[in-house]
Amino acid sequence: MDFWPAFYHSTLPGTIKMRWFSTGVRSESPAGASPQKMAKFDEAFWERRLRYAIDYRMTVMGEKDFNCCRLIFGEADTFPGLTVDRFNDILVTQTLSLGIEVRKEMLFNLLIKIMRELGQNIRGLYERNDVKIRRLEGMDENKGFFKSDLLDPECPTTTEINENGIRYTVDVENGQKTGFFLDQKYNRQAIAKIAKGKTGAVWAGS
Repeated sequence: MDFWPAFYHSTLPGTIKMRWFSTGVRSESPAGASPQKMAKFDEAFWERRLRYAIDYRMTVMGEKDFNCCRLIFGEADTFPGLTVDRFNDILVTQTLSLGIEVRKEMLFNLLIKIMRELGQNIRGLYERNDVKIRRLEGMDENKGFFKSDLLDPECPTTTEINENGIRYTVDVENGQKTGFFLDQKYNRQAIAKIAKGKTGAVWAGS
């Protein structure tokens, strides 16, 4: 099928707004659909999505935190099943959906291109797909550097980051998930203020 509807909530009681998406295979619109409201899932579509997500991170996090942060938050950034963490000049990805898996080469190269356009040096992109949930969509488990002419083939798998004034050594190859729980950056910052001057038990799961 070349066309399919995407529904989303309307602020008007009793109404639902609808937008048609297309692969771009056919030029005509389905009955009742305006060509001006069509959206194609082509490379330009995904590049816009990536640019929006990266621009948002840069805006809300600032230059210092942007050097070490979660760039792509999966569904929240309209990339279902995709996580992208940045550790200085290394990106670490985890792909959990087949839809992203079949497009990852395009997405990863676009991501590297966009970052470099913004003056951000990216040496390597490491894939952490060593998770059993991938099997549910018929995908193998694997991990290793993504091969691209845009990247350094000699990129290391460890790096040092500075988060909230604390330095950590991150092992992107063997650390938990993508190597470090970057999505908890601001939670750790908040709890540090509450816990200042206090003592308590420290628990870490594995």
